[in-house]
Amino acid sequence: QLTASHLSALTEALGEIAEARKGDDGRAVRTGIAGLDERLGGGLRPGQLCVLAGRPGMAKTTVAQNVAFAAARAGRGVFFASLEMPRGELALRFMSKGLAERGIEVPYATMRAGRLDDAQLRAVGEEARAQEALPIITGERDVRSVERLRSAARRAQRQLADTATPLGLVVIDYVQLVAVERARDIREKVTAASDAAKSLALDLGVPVLALSQLNRECEKREPPVPVISDMRETGRLEEDADVVILLYRAEEYIRRDLDAAAREGMDVERRADLEADLARARGRLDLIVAKQRSGATGTERAVIRPDLCHVSEAQDGAAAPVEEGF
Repeated sequence: QLTASHLSALTEALGEIAEARKGDDGRAVRTGIAGLDERLGGGLRPGQLCVLAGRPGMAKTTVAQNVAFAAARAGRGVFFASLEMPRGELALRFMSKGLAERGIEVPYATMRAGRLDDAQLRAVGEEARAQEALPIITGERDVRSVERLRSAARRAQRQLADTATPLGLVVIDYVQLVAVERARDIREKVTAASDAAKSLALDLGVPVLALSQLNRECEKREPPVPVISDMRETGRLEEDADVVILLYRAEEYIRRDLDAAAREGMDVERRADLEADLARARGRLDLIVAKQRSGATGTERAVIRPDLCHVSEAQDGAAAPVEEGF
């Protein structure tokens, strides 16, 4: 249906209000991070383009996998376009995440290297069997072009349509890797990929979570916390996005400073300060909601174990709210 009356739109809007009042909004796709879901009004919404952006090392793929895992566990089908990582490695990371949720620590790098004791091997086998039924469809290098990405997402929707877990989420990891014919530069390329992602969200009626690299400008600031203007080289991606979440892990930058200190012979006092900073920042992940069409911006905090591909709620519930206008 390409058009709808205002009456039908009003009916849909009133239905959303009723669901929200009951606390049972079945349309929203929860991210698995309670504070973030609350800030987003229940989670990711059908038709939304949500951009997850950060510099390398900020765990974009890990966060996206956690969202996909939470959605699949809740009965939402997921199409995960993994344009950078082979599906086998993605599966290792999903298994490590699943084991972490059960309190079993088996880093995915350990699995990949085959350095597993008998107990770990049994746990991995059990987790693989437990995840067999997860409704996750993976596309990799074969969906790198805009046209193939669209076709694969629609194919995934058809494949899941008559199941108990219809398509509920599309993940694109990441937009700069989407191939676009005749694009003259990275700006035009990302603009075309952004158009495709937003169109998919609207056409399929599901949220699309698109990962994006930020430029280096944020690393010239102290501290290098990203802001939305760091997306200015991404064409229309910022404009098309309904939600923009910027990722920041102070731990990564402190580790780099410590490595530089070791090479350059930094004084003992400065090194001690950095080690104290590292202890405070270890495992901290800031999710900065820098844009939200239908809500306030602000920062939510989570705990991350990148080696286990696991993100969890911050235990102290600490956050750094920055309430702004809609």
